[in-house]
Amino acid sequence: MATFGDNRSQHLTEFLDYQTTAYFEMFCLFKPAFGNKREISTFILSPFISSSASPPTGAQMFTPTHLANGMGKFNAASLFESKKTIEIPLYLESVETLEMIGFCPQQAELIMGFWWALLEGTQISFLELVLDCIDEPTDSFQDSFGPDDDWERSLNQLGISDKLKAAILMPQYEDIRYTASCLFWVKEAVVENYHALVALKSELAERANHLKSLNFTGGLLTYSTIPKNQDDKQDTQDAAQSDSPATKKPWTTKFYRASGLERAMAFYNETTGKIDNDAFAIASGDFGSNSLTYWTTQKEVADKYACWKKHKSPLCRTIITEVEVTAEFLSQLRPTYLQGFEDGKIVQDFQQFTFLSRHSVASYGLPEHLRHITETDMTIGHILKYPKSHRQPLPRSGWKNITTSDLLGIQINGGERMAIQWAFRSQKARKMFNAQSRGKVVQYDVFRFTF
Repeated sequence: MATFGDNRSQHLTEFLDYQTTAYFEMFCLFKPAFGNKREISTFILSPFISSSASPPTGAQMFTPTHLANGMGKFNAASLFESKKTIEIPLYLESVETLEMIGFCPQQAELIMGFWWALLEGTQISFLELVLDCIDEPTDSFQDSFGPDDDWERSLNQLGISDKLKAAILMPQYEDIRYTASCLFWVKEAVVENYHALVALKSELAERANHLKSLNFTGGLLTYSTIPKNQDDKQDTQDAAQSDSPATKKPWTTKFYRASGLERAMAFYNETTGKIDNDAFAIASGDFGSNSLTYWTTQKEVADKYACWKKHKSPLCRTIITEVEVTAEFLSQLRPTYLQGFEDGKIVQDFQQFTFLSRHSVASYGLPEHLRHITETDMTIGHILKYPKSHRQPLPRSGWKNITTSDLLGIQINGGERMAIQWAFRSQKARKMFNAQSRGKVVQYDVFRFTF
């Protein structure tokens, strides 16, 4: 095990306990530590795993056990890269961790230096320090928003690794990249990557216990067949009965949201059934400067975000949450429709409201004719990409530069459609959403990118 020349090691958190490490080393699934990190076999990260020495009667699904299989339902589930090994750090608070979550070696050393300097007597967590370093870059830092901005320069100024930089700049996800700033995507990826490492700690311990229960004594590890979705049979029955007036279900619609496992579990507690819509909330989106949770009724939109997320956070278990709501629930809410275009032309209220919301203008700072939007229960509208002139600082008249080409499109059934988002903004709407969603949540595991 690596050591330090001073007393720093007493302030470090071992990534894995000795028992788990020793067990996997015994079967050569863990390689010896080298340079404060080690390589581990990706066989033990398979979603469904069994031992050839003890064939299982059925597929073993690891916790959380309520997740549905997203294979065949979402493109993101079939998106992956196969590697024989991956690296994990020896210590959670380390340069190696910082490099793994998305920083170049120089930036990782710089952040770690801040950590050692703040260690004595501080209450700040390691992740909080990392986010502070992202939020307070150099004075010369210039954020990027749209196609005319220098995204690579912004990423270099933030000290982002070549791997994460390449994932953020992937051309096939350029359109959704422009729906938020470079700083936003970097913070999201770093947080997801850190949470993925933390989750990996307990997951590896669980898998060691599972192999022990199989009396695993070495040899080959085999993947068991991924089971059919539990709701496939019900879907078939529903389709067969859909033409029968006597059995036709009340009208419902489904909302979708892509996230990492940690935020998905914060949204839905499988034990209690409790829902927390605010677990997905972000600030300064299209529908307001305040913190709101954005959903889409187009699963293709959530699917595309999930695909990109898997590239940016390859060790993160990506989840697509589906919530079914009834027409009765929606009829009790006062909506505002923020349509981006009408008769082929951009809508002025959409231009103004989304522009000011993106630039964190509070509701009291909005023009009089727009304030009613913030006073309703929910907002439904199109998704804005940053137009070419969205650089800071901007005049309040900058909204005039938004055109129909700045709306996010999505391919659905072979045709181009405008992407749609919903947000429940009032306290009444959020409470009602949480209450009515009990028992109507399905969370689909679309898996890691790397295993």
